[in-house]
Amino acid sequence: MDKTLRTYGIDLSPEQEELIIGHLQFVLEKNKELNLTHIREPERALLLHVVDSLFVLPEVRQAPEGALLDMGSGAGYPGLPLAVVTQRNCTLLDAREKKVRVLQEFLQAHPALSYCEAVAGRAEEFALEHRGSFAIVIVRALAALPSLLELASPLLQQGGQLITLKGRLDQEEHKRAEQLREATGLCEYSHRAYTLPGGEHREVIVYEKMVPAQRDLPRRSGRAQRKPLA
Repeated sequence: MDKTLRTYGIDLSPEQEELIIGHLQFVLEKNKELNLTHIREPERALLLHVVDSLFVLPEVRQAPEGALLDMGSGAGYPGLPLAVVTQRNCTLLDAREKKVRVLQEFLQAHPALSYCEAVAGRAEEFALEHRGSFAIVIVRALAALPSLLELASPLLQQGGQLITLKGRLDQEEHKRAEQLREATGLCEYSHRAYTLPGGEHREVIVYEKMVPAQRDLPRRSGRAQRKPLA
């Protein structure tokens, strides 16, 4: 891998960069057998997995203190790089057990990442046992905004924030999310558009848990995606 994170203006300690790059190399090696990501070229993976994750550090750093949940973490993005840099306790949650097993293997081999755990399960079921446990729920390219607000609401503590990473945001999707303030208790806090060094358009939309949700959440597994509240 010729490029480093410093190439992209991301200045980390040697220990942080070693962990983050080591994780990426581990994922790419496992990907030869398990199809964890469609991005196979190392430089492209560095940009679209690691750099893409770390470009939302401003939003993560301004969020309330407390634990972070990466919902639909996949191979560990964006949660693991953000946890390494911020040192927040972090749960990497994904419904696909093969991806979680890969994360668990990496975490077990790196005791320095004791503040991270990887868990297999659906967000709705996880919320039943971890209601209000997180200061941040972060999610990248998992579902439409209305579904994400519904899934994140029961997991967030009062004042906690949902940080969503999107490509080019669909305006109709954005409007539907705005209709769920009362149902989910989440209100838009910030919205930033930017461009990755490779030219890819990105938007990060942050929602804050202002008041308790008026709807009884979570609903049954899959309902948020199949029949969203808006």
